[in-house]
Amino acid sequence: GSTPVTGSVAGVDEHAIAVKPVDAFLAAWARLQQQVRTGTVKRIAVVGGGAAGVEVLLAMQHQLTQNAPRAEVGTEVEFVLVTDTPRLLPRHAAGVRRVLVRNLARKHVAVRTGVVVTAVEPGAHLRHGASDERIAADAVLWITGAAPPQWLANSGLALNDGQFLNINKYLHSTSHAEVFAAGDCATIAGASYPKSGVYAVRQGPVLAQNLRAYLAGVSLTAYTPQAHALALISTGEKHAIASYGALSFHGNWVWRWKDSIDRTFMARYVI
Repeated sequence: GSTPVTGSVAGVDEHAIAVKPVDAFLAAWARLQQQVRTGTVKRIAVVGGGAAGVEVLLAMQHQLTQNAPRAEVGTEVEFVLVTDTPRLLPRHAAGVRRVLVRNLARKHVAVRTGVVVTAVEPGAHLRHGASDERIAADAVLWITGAAPPQWLANSGLALNDGQFLNINKYLHSTSHAEVFAAGDCATIAGASYPKSGVYAVRQGPVLAQNLRAYLAGVSLTAYTPQAHALALISTGEKHAIASYGALSFHGNWVWRWKDSIDRTFMARYVI
Protein backbone atom coordinates (compact mmCIF):
# COMPACT_ATOMS: atom_id res chain seq x y z
CA GLY A 1 0.00 0.00 0.00
CA SER A 2 0.84 3.70 0.15
CA THR A 3 0.10 6.82 2.14
CA PRO A 4 -1.12 10.25 0.94
CA VAL A 5 1.53 12.69 -0.25
CA THR A 6 2.09 15.45 2.30
CA GLY A 7 5.44 16.79 1.08
CA SER A 8 6.66 19.56 3.37
CA VAL A 9 3.17 20.82 4.26
CA ALA A 10 3.09 21.69 7.94
CA GLY A 11 0.19 20.61 10.11
CA VAL A 12 -1.19 17.81 7.93
CA ASP A 13 -0.63 15.08 10.51
CA GLU A 14 -2.02 17.21 13.33
CA HIS A 15 -4.96 18.99 11.69
CA ALA A 16 -6.07 16.98 8.64
CA ILE A 17 -7.74 13.61 8.11
CA ALA A 18 -5.82 11.34 5.73
CA VAL A 19 -7.81 8.89 3.63
CA LYS A 20 -5.16 6.22 4.27
CA PRO A 21 -4.71 4.06 6.25
CA VAL A 22 -8.38 3.21 5.78
CA ASP A 23 -9.06 1.98 9.34
CA ALA A 24 -7.95 5.32 10.79
CA PHE A 25 -9.98 7.18 8.16
CA LEU A 26 -13.16 5.24 8.98
CA ALA A 27 -12.82 6.11 12.68
CA ALA A 28 -12.29 9.79 11.80
CA TRP A 29 -15.24 9.70 9.37
CA ALA A 30 -17.54 8.42 12.13
CA ARG A 31 -16.48 11.33 14.34
CA LEU A 32 -16.88 13.79 11.48
CA GLN A 33 -20.45 12.67 10.80
CA GLN A 34 -21.32 13.27 14.44
CA GLN A 35 -19.72 16.72 14.33
CA VAL A 36 -21.79 17.59 11.26
CA ARG A 37 -24.97 16.39 12.96
CA THR A 38 -24.29 18.60 15.98
CA GLY A 39 -23.42 21.61 13.81
CA THR A 40 -19.79 21.93 14.93
CA VAL A 41 -18.57 21.17 11.40
CA LYS A 42 -20.27 23.18 8.65
CA ARG A 43 -17.55 23.41 5.99
CA ILE A 44 -15.29 20.59 4.82
CA ALA A 45 -12.23 21.08 2.61
CA VAL A 46 -10.92 18.17 0.55
CA VAL A 47 -7.34 18.53 -0.69
CA GLY A 48 -6.74 16.45 -3.81
CA GLY A 49 -8.13 16.89 -7.32
CA GLY A 50 -7.66 13.36 -8.61
CA ALA A 51 -10.36 10.72 -9.00
CA ALA A 52 -10.05 9.65 -5.35
CA GLY A 53 -10.51 13.20 -4.00
CA VAL A 54 -13.55 13.89 -6.18
CA GLU A 55 -15.15 10.50 -5.53
CA VAL A 56 -14.69 10.61 -1.74
CA LEU A 57 -15.98 14.20 -1.56
CA LEU A 58 -19.14 13.35 -3.50
CA ALA A 59 -19.68 10.19 -1.45
CA MET A 60 -19.37 12.14 1.81
CA GLN A 61 -21.69 14.85 0.58
CA HIS A 62 -24.27 12.28 -0.48
CA GLN A 63 -24.09 10.54 2.89
CA LEU A 64 -24.36 13.77 4.86
CA THR A 65 -26.97 15.65 2.84
CA GLN A 66 -29.11 13.05 1.11
CA ASN A 67 -29.37 10.39 3.80
CA ALA A 68 -29.74 12.67 6.83
CA PRO A 69 -33.11 13.93 8.11
CA ARG A 70 -33.81 17.36 6.63
CA ALA A 71 -34.65 18.85 10.01
CA GLU A 72 -31.44 17.65 11.61
CA VAL A 73 -29.03 20.41 12.68
CA GLY A 74 -25.89 20.83 10.59
CA THR A 75 -26.79 18.55 7.69
CA GLU A 76 -26.37 21.31 5.09
CA VAL A 77 -22.59 21.15 5.14
CA GLU A 78 -20.53 23.05 2.55
CA PHE A 79 -17.67 21.48 0.60
CA VAL A 80 -14.63 22.98 -1.08
CA LEU A 81 -12.29 20.95 -3.31
CA VAL A 82 -8.69 22.18 -3.43
CA THR A 83 -5.98 20.99 -5.85
CA ASP A 84 -2.55 22.21 -6.86
CA THR A 85 -3.10 21.15 -10.48
CA PRO A 86 -4.54 23.63 -13.01
CA ARG A 87 -7.50 21.30 -13.63
CA LEU A 88 -9.24 18.40 -11.96
CA LEU A 89 -8.47 14.77 -12.85
CA PRO A 90 -5.38 15.55 -14.95
CA ARG A 91 -4.89 11.85 -15.79
CA HIS A 92 -8.35 11.48 -17.31
CA ALA A 93 -9.96 12.48 -20.61
CA ALA A 94 -11.59 15.88 -21.12
CA GLY A 95 -15.03 14.26 -21.28
CA VAL A 96 -14.63 12.87 -17.78
CA ARG A 97 -13.64 16.28 -16.43
CA ARG A 98 -16.59 18.00 -18.10
CA VAL A 99 -19.10 15.64 -16.53
CA LEU A 100 -17.52 15.89 -13.08
CA VAL A 101 -17.20 19.68 -13.20
CA ARG A 102 -20.90 19.95 -14.08
CA ASN A 103 -21.71 17.52 -11.28
CA LEU A 104 -19.71 19.48 -8.71
CA ALA A 105 -21.30 22.75 -9.81
CA ARG A 106 -24.81 21.26 -9.61
CA LYS A 107 -24.08 20.14 -6.07
CA HIS A 108 -22.67 23.57 -5.10
CA VAL A 109 -19.15 22.31 -4.39
CA ALA A 110 -16.61 25.14 -4.53
CA VAL A 111 -13.55 24.19 -6.60
CA ARG A 112 -10.14 25.86 -6.19
CA THR A 113 -7.56 24.78 -8.79
CA GLY A 114 -3.89 25.75 -8.94
CA VAL A 115 -3.77 26.20 -5.17
CA VAL A 116 -0.61 24.94 -3.48
CA VAL A 117 -1.39 24.39 0.20
CA THR A 118 1.56 25.37 2.38
CA ALA A 119 0.09 24.60 5.81
CA VAL A 120 -2.93 23.20 7.60
CA GLU A 121 -3.51 25.34 10.67
CA PRO A 122 -5.36 24.70 13.93
CA GLY A 123 -9.06 24.96 13.26
CA ALA A 124 -8.50 23.25 9.90
CA HIS A 125 -7.75 26.44 7.93
CA LEU A 126 -5.64 25.99 4.79
CA ARG A 127 -2.84 28.45 4.10
CA HIS A 128 -1.49 28.85 0.59
CA GLY A 129 0.35 31.17 -1.78
CA ALA A 130 2.99 33.81 -1.29
CA SER A 131 0.42 36.11 0.33
CA ASP A 132 -0.52 33.43 2.88
CA GLU A 133 -4.15 33.50 1.84
CA ARG A 134 -6.34 31.23 3.95
CA ILE A 135 -9.22 28.98 2.98
CA ALA A 136 -11.60 28.57 5.90
CA ALA A 137 -12.85 25.12 6.85
CA ASP A 138 -13.97 23.23 9.93
CA ALA A 139 -12.39 19.97 8.77
CA VAL A 140 -9.78 19.03 6.16
CA LEU A 141 -9.47 15.72 4.35
CA TRP A 142 -6.13 14.96 2.69
CA ILE A 143 -6.60 12.82 -0.45
CA THR A 144 -3.52 13.52 -2.55
CA GLY A 145 -1.32 11.20 -4.64
CA ALA A 146 0.52 8.15 -3.36
CA ALA A 147 3.62 8.35 -1.16
CA PRO A 148 5.60 5.33 0.12
CA PRO A 149 5.11 3.97 3.64
CA GLN A 150 7.64 5.58 5.99
CA TRP A 151 9.15 2.27 7.14
CA LEU A 152 10.62 1.65 3.68
CA ALA A 153 13.22 4.39 4.21
CA ASN A 154 14.92 2.30 6.93
CA SER A 155 14.35 -1.12 5.38
CA GLY A 156 17.69 -1.39 3.58
CA LEU A 157 15.87 -2.35 0.40
CA ALA A 158 16.68 -0.63 -2.90
CA LEU A 159 14.36 2.33 -3.47
CA ASN A 160 13.77 4.54 -6.49
CA ASP A 161 13.87 8.35 -6.58
CA GLY A 162 10.34 8.48 -5.18
CA GLN A 163 11.41 6.21 -2.29
CA PHE A 164 9.18 3.36 -3.42
CA LEU A 165 10.54 -0.19 -3.51
CA ASN A 166 12.54 -0.77 -6.68
CA ILE A 167 11.45 -4.00 -8.39
CA ASN A 168 11.94 -5.59 -11.80
CA LYS A 169 9.34 -6.93 -14.23
CA TYR A 170 9.11 -10.13 -12.17
CA LEU A 171 8.02 -8.09 -9.09
CA HIS A 172 11.38 -9.01 -7.60
CA SER A 173 13.41 -6.61 -5.45
CA THR A 174 16.46 -5.34 -7.32
CA SER A 175 18.55 -5.55 -4.15
CA HIS A 176 17.30 -8.55 -2.15
CA ALA A 177 16.74 -11.88 -3.89
CA GLU A 178 14.33 -13.14 -1.23
CA VAL A 179 11.98 -10.13 -1.46
CA PHE A 180 9.05 -9.63 -3.83
CA ALA A 181 6.63 -6.70 -3.84
CA ALA A 182 3.43 -5.64 -5.60
CA GLY A 183 0.95 -2.79 -5.45
CA ASP A 184 1.47 0.85 -4.53
CA CYS A 185 4.51 0.28 -2.29
CA ALA A 186 6.67 -0.64 -5.27
CA THR A 187 7.55 0.61 -8.76
CA ILE A 188 8.83 -1.46 -11.65
CA ALA A 189 12.09 0.02 -12.90
CA GLY A 190 11.70 1.51 -16.37
CA ALA A 191 7.91 1.16 -16.47
CA SER A 192 5.41 4.03 -16.39
CA TYR A 193 1.99 3.44 -14.83
CA PRO A 194 -0.09 5.17 -12.14
CA LYS A 195 -0.45 4.08 -8.53
CA SER A 196 -3.85 2.42 -8.84
CA GLY A 197 -5.63 -0.58 -7.43
CA VAL A 198 -6.33 -1.79 -10.96
CA TYR A 199 -2.61 -2.44 -11.47
CA ALA A 200 -2.11 -3.88 -8.00
CA VAL A 201 -4.92 -6.40 -8.57
CA ARG A 202 -3.40 -7.50 -11.90
CA GLN A 203 -0.03 -7.98 -10.18
CA GLY A 204 -1.52 -10.32 -7.57
CA PRO A 205 -1.69 -13.54 -9.62
CA VAL A 206 1.79 -12.90 -11.04
CA LEU A 207 3.15 -12.38 -7.54
CA ALA A 208 1.58 -15.63 -6.31
CA GLN A 209 2.95 -17.54 -9.29
CA ASN A 210 6.43 -16.09 -8.89
CA LEU A 211 6.61 -16.84 -5.17
CA ARG A 212 5.93 -20.50 -5.93
CA ALA A 213 8.34 -20.46 -8.88
CA TYR A 214 11.13 -18.90 -6.80
CA LEU A 215 10.77 -21.55 -4.08
CA ALA A 216 10.73 -24.29 -6.72
CA GLY A 217 13.77 -22.85 -8.50
CA VAL A 218 12.03 -22.46 -11.87
CA SER A 219 11.63 -19.51 -14.24
CA LEU A 220 9.66 -16.45 -13.13
CA THR A 221 6.78 -14.84 -15.05
CA ALA A 222 7.02 -11.21 -16.18
CA TYR A 223 4.26 -8.72 -15.41
CA THR A 224 3.48 -6.15 -18.11
CA PRO A 225 1.32 -3.15 -17.08
CA GLN A 226 -1.63 -2.59 -19.39
CA ALA A 227 -1.52 0.58 -21.52
CA HIS A 228 -4.92 1.76 -20.27
CA ALA A 229 -7.01 0.87 -17.24
CA LEU A 230 -10.73 1.26 -16.82
CA ALA A 231 -11.74 3.69 -14.07
CA LEU A 232 -15.33 3.79 -12.77
CA ILE A 233 -15.88 6.95 -10.72
CA SER A 234 -18.97 7.22 -8.55
CA THR A 235 -20.60 10.65 -8.22
CA GLY A 236 -22.24 10.07 -4.84
CA GLU A 237 -25.70 8.99 -5.88
CA LYS A 238 -26.30 5.87 -7.96
CA HIS A 239 -24.54 7.36 -10.96
CA ALA A 240 -20.99 6.86 -12.21
CA ILE A 241 -18.56 7.85 -14.94
CA ALA A 242 -16.43 5.39 -16.90
CA SER A 243 -12.99 6.50 -18.06
CA TYR A 244 -10.81 4.45 -20.40
CA GLY A 245 -8.04 6.25 -22.26
CA ALA A 246 -9.70 8.94 -24.40
CA LEU A 247 -13.15 7.37 -23.97
CA SER A 248 -15.74 8.30 -21.37
CA PHE A 249 -19.41 7.59 -20.74
CA HIS A 250 -21.70 7.96 -17.76
CA GLY A 251 -25.09 7.04 -16.38
CA ASN A 252 -26.95 5.12 -13.69
CA TRP A 253 -26.15 1.93 -15.58
CA VAL A 254 -22.42 2.62 -15.14
CA TRP A 255 -22.96 2.81 -11.38
CA ARG A 256 -24.81 -0.53 -11.42
CA TRP A 257 -21.92 -2.00 -13.40
CA LYS A 258 -19.39 -0.60 -10.93
CA ASP A 259 -21.41 -1.80 -7.94
CA SER A 260 -21.60 -5.32 -9.37
CA ILE A 261 -17.85 -5.43 -10.05
CA ASP A 262 -16.99 -4.13 -6.58
CA ARG A 263 -19.35 -6.48 -4.72
CA THR A 264 -18.22 -9.50 -6.72
CA PHE A 265 -14.56 -8.67 -6.03
CA MET A 266 -15.07 -8.09 -2.29
CA ALA A 267 -17.17 -11.27 -1.92
CA ARG A 268 -14.07 -13.28 -2.78
CA TYR A 269 -12.46 -12.13 0.48
CA VAL A 270 -15.41 -12.51 2.87
CA ILE A 271 -15.07 -15.52 5.16
